[in-house]
Amino acid sequence: MGITNVFNQILSPVTANKFETEYSLLDKYIVDDVKRSNMLSNNELKKIYNSNKTAIKFFLIELDRHFDIETIRQIVDSTILRMPENILVSFMTAYLNSSEIAKSNTEILSFYNKIQNLGEEAVKYVEENGIITSRKYTELPIQIIEEKYEQIKCGTESFNGEMLDDHFKSLNPVEKVFVYKLVESNSFELLEQLFNGKNYSLRSILKLLTSHKIDDQIINMDVSNSIGLNNLYVLILLILDTEYYEMVVNNVNSLIIGKRYNLLMKLINEGLIRDLYRVNINQVNELNDREIYEILTYGQRIYRLDTYAA
Repeated sequence: MGITNVFNQILSPVTANKFETEYSLLDKYIVDDVKRSNMLSNNELKKIYNSNKTAIKFFLIELDRHFDIETIRQIVDSTILRMPENILVSFMTAYLNSSEIAKSNTEILSFYNKIQNLGEEAVKYVEENGIITSRKYTELPIQIIEEKYEQIKCGTESFNGEMLDDHFKSLNPVEKVFVYKLVESNSFELLEQLFNGKNYSLRSILKLLTSHKIDDQIINMDVSNSIGLNNLYVLILLILDTEYYEMVVNNVNSLIIGKRYNLLMKLINEGLIRDLYRVNINQVNELNDREIYEILTYGQRIYRLDTYAA
């Protein structure tokens, strides 16, 4: 007889009675006496179990309806025994709200873990609507955006005579997110104000802006009110005029988040926005306005000194 078996036999009489009292719902799923003993000494696990006993009861009832005992033991081990409380409650809620087909899928925990990687809103969605156990789970972020857009839209949003509602469903995912955020921040009308009379359709202006990473942080009513509509228009033109637009947009957004509008206007007026790619994104947050300005004008100052010396 091995040492482990001897140890289990010694533990069994005492552990079994106490375990059945402490973890009555889990008694038939935890058969290893060493694991039982560890659970009895785990105060955090006891707290989670007792705080969520009703949910765990219904969770186990549903598992019993859909899986064999060995599969349930594996699920219990991966969830109740290992998950932090907030994630356990989230998974149990999502499982209980899932379809019968999803509840029978042995990979349901794996799908839940993948959905977690899509962000908080995706997790909240499956908590309310059930876990998606197919590749369609990857469409959740856009599905959520589409549903939220329907909730917040006025239905009268337009650009150069084209109704947004007529185009929204056929936009690509990046454009949908961009448009949704503009509508959410009451900034969609800025497109009309900025490009009124210009030869753009709604689809072409959205493609132009999103392909250059220009987002709702830049086309934003607060930004327009802070730097002026004309300055905002020039800012966009300068971004469109540089091959380093992604780095420039990242730095512009950092200035906007920090509400460094005086520096932003100075860079716009002096045509220095296109040179922002020369400043590391981390430097933007660490350097003061003067230091950033000096980095961007260093070459110009050298040129002026050389010209003067000549």
